[in-house]
Amino acid sequence: MFMHQSIPFVDIFAGPGGLSEGFSAYRQCDGSELRHPFYSILSAEKEESAFCTLRLRAFLRYFIYRKNETAPKVYIDYVSDRTREAKNTPALLLSELIHSRDISPASCIAELRISFVNEFKEQWEVFASTYKEHLDDILTAIFHARHDVKHFELGGDDVPDKKGNISPYIERALAEVCTNNADYHEFILVGGPPCQAYSNAGRSRRSAQDLKNYMCGDTGKYVFDKDPRATLYKEYLKVLAENEPAIFVMENVRGMLSAQFTNADGTKEQVWKRVVSELHHPSKALGGIPSFKSTKYVVTSLVSGKTCFYSGEESQLSNINPNDFLVRASDFGVPQHRDRVILLGIRADLLDGHSIDEVLTTVKLPEIFAHNVSVEQAIGDLPAQFSTLSSVSTDFAKRKSIPTSKAETEWKKAICIQIKDIAREIDKYLPKNINIKSFDEWKDEVNSTGKKLYFSEILENKKSDNTITINALFKFRIKQILEQTGIKIDELTKGADSKFNIGSKYNWPVDHECPESLLSWYKYKSAGLPILNHYPRGHMDTDIARYVYSSCYAVAYRELEEALKADIPDRVLSKIGTVKDFLKKEHSIYDRVSLDDLKEVSLAPDHKNTQSFVDRFKVQRAESPATTVTCHLSKDGHYYIHPDPVQCRSLTVREAARLQTFPDNYFFEGKPTQQRTQVGNAVPPLLATHISSVIYELWKTFFAPPT
Repeated sequence: MFMHQSIPFVDIFAGPGGLSEGFSAYRQCDGSELRHPFYSILSAEKEESAFCTLRLRAFLRYFIYRKNETAPKVYIDYVSDRTREAKNTPALLLSELIHSRDISPASCIAELRISFVNEFKEQWEVFASTYKEHLDDILTAIFHARHDVKHFELGGDDVPDKKGNISPYIERALAEVCTNNADYHEFILVGGPPCQAYSNAGRSRRSAQDLKNYMCGDTGKYVFDKDPRATLYKEYLKVLAENEPAIFVMENVRGMLSAQFTNADGTKEQVWKRVVSELHHPSKALGGIPSFKSTKYVVTSLVSGKTCFYSGEESQLSNINPNDFLVRASDFGVPQHRDRVILLGIRADLLDGHSIDEVLTTVKLPEIFAHNVSVEQAIGDLPAQFSTLSSVSTDFAKRKSIPTSKAETEWKKAICIQIKDIAREIDKYLPKNINIKSFDEWKDEVNSTGKKLYFSEILENKKSDNTITINALFKFRIKQILEQTGIKIDELTKGADSKFNIGSKYNWPVDHECPESLLSWYKYKSAGLPILNHYPRGHMDTDIARYVYSSCYAVAYRELEEALKADIPDRVLSKIGTVKDFLKKEHSIYDRVSLDDLKEVSLAPDHKNTQSFVDRFKVQRAESPATTVTCHLSKDGHYYIHPDPVQCRSLTVREAARLQTFPDNYFFEGKPTQQRTQVGNAVPPLLATHISSVIYELWKTFFAPPT
């Protein structure tokens, strides 16, 4: 077993720190002793708010992972004050101490203390007095956070004076590691170059400016190779060629497996093949620059390392199934359908004296967490939140903003009106003889001819006037859930003077609780903290209506699907396929609300591109893992509707962070839009911890300490 904080890693393109968090959180227990073997010596991120999140997290990691303590009082006070929007408290100075650019880089903690005294004067005196009991540790944590986390851009111009070659910083960090351990110079590189050019959505959304900037002069067509976002992995290659990490982990989107480069001769080349081959020999890929080392890597899969790897033999690339590079996060405890390409690289010289087959046999992610954790399991224990009204319709083309002072009270009025309006629209499509309380009770009801209803009859006579159709049954159930939701909201809002009072009176009723292993991951060392980043955005009245209808639709669909599964014999089901297929093909009932469904209840959005995304309003269904959380979360929330109709809103930052498996003590800096972008762009920390367990076993193979 390796010593506590003994395996260094570097995180580039770090975002808010998902990979860093996962590696830092990995732990080994030796009796009563808890060890976190991995520790970050450098992280680099270009986006300002993500950088601030990353540096604040580095401050906290010093306490909870390096010192194995709980969150310090100054951190609890800081995030609590930020949550309640307090002003001028001693704890709020922590942000300036961690981030201020007016403080020159300090070579030691004593020098940093002097800088704070000179820069912040009376503020520092109050801060130091308030937290004097732990001030030395606070200063040490601030020193490491400022020293180890860099606001830096690799391969671009978005951060003036913060771009260029990251290698000198890595060399300096490694030199300091070697100062503490003269025989130790190995490290791990992790990170995922930005993926917009590879992602399927990114390719479909290329702007006119992109097409103009990156077109071929001869053909006038967009050329993938010219788009700098497609070749940012070259910056990763430079770090490999200059610094020779023992192991690397590179993450990217699934779209990398289908994207193609256009070669000079006009032929197409699959991106994944070029990336894998160039990661194998980085200096060759970069043109053999003399200053680069000619180090080679064996590039392998984390799912099936023994059968999916590239060590330089040309035939290997042809025999690789690229889908073996895919890691499905939902298979490893992440409550989200998130498929990502994860490439693992092992420096070739480390394999000398080892059987490559034996080493790669150990490269396999552990299956120790529950599979397919659902949305309700992940977020069901969080306090209920209610939105505010941001604007209302004045006519078909115009909107009127709502003053902040009236945003809460107007929300109450708007939701009640919208629910009644939707119910009236649904009535237009219902037969008059339908009257049931739930799908479970349909057998006890009779139709207009006096016969009992059986699903077998409904299946055979879906267009008959004498039998209620599944479509009618489904719409009627949506209306019932909608009306029940309206009654519940009316009960909650009576006498409540704020949305916080409403939330305190209501708990979302869920069918399944969070697995204990995942709950302990979320709650790890979060005692004493408020719920962080857990506030809903305001919504316009028509969007609130779409959200409540869409979530009622999702609840009704779940009930219908379960009722049919229970009632249709297997022999019948085998002929019609799955219940989901049957409902879609035979009755045009989909598992999520469509634009046609919204049109039926007069809720179709007034957008020109309504056909570009037919599932524009997407409820994250309670009983399933979420769909992929992306940075689109920052746009409008339409893809991330909360499954509870009573709350009728989009997900909060904290709920999205739960789906991404960020611990509850993880605070996201920046404006709400920036926070949502950070969460959407991150690697799930729980998945990163599973990856680090594989790296730990490899590290033992190559660098096992003497016994």
